[in-house]
Amino acid sequence: MNSNNFVAVFAVVFLNFAAPISRAQDDAALVADNLAYSREFYAGVHLVAIVTLPASFAYDRYPDDGPERIRCDQGTFARKHGKPWLKSNDWGESGQPAGREISRRLDGWVRLIDAAFNPAPSGIKLVNKAQEDGREQWLFEARSANPKGSPTKLRFAKPLYDKNESVLLHGFDASMKLEGDKVVAAPAANRAQFSFGYLVPVNGGEFELSERAWEDLESPKDAPLIEPKIGLSPKDTDGYITRADARSHNGDVNGAIADLGRAIELDPKSATAYYNRALAKRDKRDFDGALDDFNRAIELKPSDHEFYNERGIARRGKGDNDGAIADYTKSIELDSKNAEFAYFNRALAKNSKGDKDGAIADYNKAIEINPKNANTYNNRGNLKKARGDLNGAIADFSKAIEINPKIAVIYKNRSEAKKAKGDTAGAEADLKSAAEIDPNMAPR
Repeated sequence: MNSNNFVAVFAVVFLNFAAPISRAQDDAALVADNLAYSREFYAGVHLVAIVTLPASFAYDRYPDDGPERIRCDQGTFARKHGKPWLKSNDWGESGQPAGREISRRLDGWVRLIDAAFNPAPSGIKLVNKAQEDGREQWLFEARSANPKGSPTKLRFAKPLYDKNESVLLHGFDASMKLEGDKVVAAPAANRAQFSFGYLVPVNGGEFELSERAWEDLESPKDAPLIEPKIGLSPKDTDGYITRADARSHNGDVNGAIADLGRAIELDPKSATAYYNRALAKRDKRDFDGALDDFNRAIELKPSDHEFYNERGIARRGKGDNDGAIADYTKSIELDSKNAEFAYFNRALAKNSKGDKDGAIADYNKAIEINPKNANTYNNRGNLKKARGDLNGAIADFSKAIEINPKIAVIYKNRSEAKKAKGDTAGAEADLKSAAEIDPNMAPR
C-alpha cells in the first residue's frame, strides 16, 4: 500500500466547475454538493482545523469516532470516543479532567467547526476562480442570515494534478456565535475564520498537512482514480489484494481492510495480505490490530526488512520506543543499503527517549543514503538547534530549503535559529517566507 492510503473518501459527488455558472441556484447547488463531499471526506481522514475567533485554537480529529484534540491558550485538551475532555498531551490516554467551564467552551468550538460544513446561507454566488499555490481555488460568497453580519465566504480548493471533479472545503469565514447549544448567525463583530486540512503520512512515520505534502512527494500529477475490480477470479487471493490496493489508492481504507481479510481467509499464509492489512489498520490507529498482522507477516516472511521498519512505526505509535528501535535496527541489519527510512525512524524514536546524539548519528546515516531528503536535514537541524549548535542548525535548514523551498515550517525553524543568534533581519525575512507559503504561520 502506498502512503496515501490514509485518506478515506466514502462518497464522491462529481461536479463540473468548468461549466458556466450563471444563476444563484446553480451556485447554491454546487456549494451544497461540495459541502456534502467535504463532510464525507473529512469524516474519513485526520482532520485539522485552524480557527480564529476572539480566541484562536487548533483542532485535530481522527476518523471513525477517533480521539480529538484542541490546542489553545489554556493548554492542550483531548478526548477519546466522546468521553469527557482531559488536559492531556497524549491524545487523552492520560491527563487531568478539564473543568466544567473549559469543557463547555471546547464542546462549543467543536460545534462551530461542524457548523461550517452545514451552513444555510442564501444568495450564494461565485466571486472568484483562480489557480494559486499549486491549487485550483473557488471562492463563494453568501448573504448572512443576520443583516448586520458579514457575508459567509466559502473557499474550495484542490491540487492542480487532482483529476477528481469534487472539491474540498478549505476555508470558511462568517459571522456566527454560540447561543447555548446552538450555532446562530451573529453581527459582523462575531467573525469566525476556519482553515481546513488533513494529515497524510510521509517518510515512514512523519505526517504533513494535506496537498502540499503530496506535491512535496512529487505525486503523479495525472494519477487517475482506479476502479476497484477483482476481475475474473473472485476466489483468487491475489484478486482481493489487487482490489484492496485500488481501494487504498482511492482512499477507501475500510474497504481495503475488508478485501484483505477475505484474501487471508482464502490464503492464511499470504504475508502480503497480512502486511498490507497491518498498514491499513495502523493508519486507522488500530495499533494492536496492526501489530498482530505485522507479527504474522514476519512469521511468514522473516527476511523482509520493510516489515520490521513498518512494525516499528506501529510500536512507536503505541509509545513503545524501545520495541520500535529494535525493529528499526533489525530492518537495517537485513538491508543496510536501503535503510534510509529505518535510520530516519530510529532517529525519531531515539530523540523521543532523549538520545539526541544517537538521533543525530542516525540522521547522518540517512543522509549518506539519500542526501536529497529535506525532512532529514530539517529534523537534524532541530536537534542541533536544541543543543545550541545554531550555525549547524542554520546550515541544515538552508540545505533543506535548497532541496525543497516549499515547506513553510523549515523557514520558521531557520527563523528561530537566526533569532537566537541575534540575526533579527534574517529571522524576520524567513518568517515572511514561511507566511507566504502558509498564511497560518504569519505572526498574530
